Amino acid sequence: MIRNTATFLVIIFIVPFAICQWKNAALGDDSSHITFTALKDQITLMLHLVVDLEKVIIESKERNNATNQLEISIIHSNGDVFNDCNEIFNKGYTQSGVYMIQIFHGFYQMPIFCDMQLPGVFSGKRGWMTIQTRMNGEVNFDRSWNDYLHGFGFPDREHWIGLRNILRITKQKRVGKFGIRNLAFRIDVEDWDGVTGFMEHSDFSMLSEEFDFEISDLGQFSGTRGLGSHLGFNAHKPFSTYDHNNDRRRNEACVKSQRGGWWYGFCSHTNLNGVYSARREKMTEEKIFIRNWGNVNPRNTAFRYVSIKLQ
Repeated sequence: MIRNTATFLVIIFIVPFAICQWKNAALGDDSSHITFTALKDQITLMLHLVVDLEKVIIESKERNNATNQLEISIIHSNGDVFNDCNEIFNKGYTQSGVYMIQIFHGFYQMPIFCDMQLPGVFSGKRGWMTIQTRMNGEVNFDRSWNDYLHGFGFPDREHWIGLRNILRITKQKRVGKFGIRNLAFRIDVEDWDGVTGFMEHSDFSMLSEEFDFEISDLGQFSGTRGLGSHLGFNAHKPFSTYDHNNDRRRNEACVKSQRGGWWYGFCSHTNLNGVYSARREKMTEEKIFIRNWGNVNPRNTAFRYVSIKLQ
């Protein structure tokens, strides 16, 4: 059904445009080559998105016992189009929840959970796009490269938005006062004792899929006292999964012990996509962890909740 719809759209909208560009090329219009190349890239991306959407719907059907209904509660915004959660907040939608966000310069929309409660340390603004959530262990995060590439879970519950989507978001409009490259990155955690902490960086960017989504910049740091900028150890590291180990410095023991996809490097200082910890467990590198959490909570209690956001 989805592929048939995509094919119909290609025939109705893109094919006539391609014919027009072919005619321009025949008349010697040099700009048509550039436009046609961009068109080809758009078609390729759209086909990828069709596969991604098909996968999301299949997973949604499985979650809802094949009821053929999506149970993601999306907050409607009267047809307004937004590039990020801060724009939504500024329009008066101050309730945290799932909203539709334009991705890739409006090429398609996707549901994203917007956290409207927390002001950014560096921007002072509200409205964060949530790219990962851990809250109850219902979703398995020990997954393949392909799963981490496209994303899994549901935006209103446990989920990973997908490396390709994170990269697309980094190309969207930024907010803040550190220039056009600014896209703040924030991690919020809470352990089973109710102790909370956060880490925020003023800038986040990563390289393309060709370079395995390596973190290229993190900017300035602010966070809970005693926690430190442990994510800084993951900078300039490619993303890895059990079936796609991209760091030669990461030995076999680390691959086996630190499960889930992450920017590891050596045996990492953080892994927020690790195995979910049960109540009363202590934090270990084999599960979700941030090194030196014991500086914040001397009991070193495992995390109950994790959220990663972009603004």
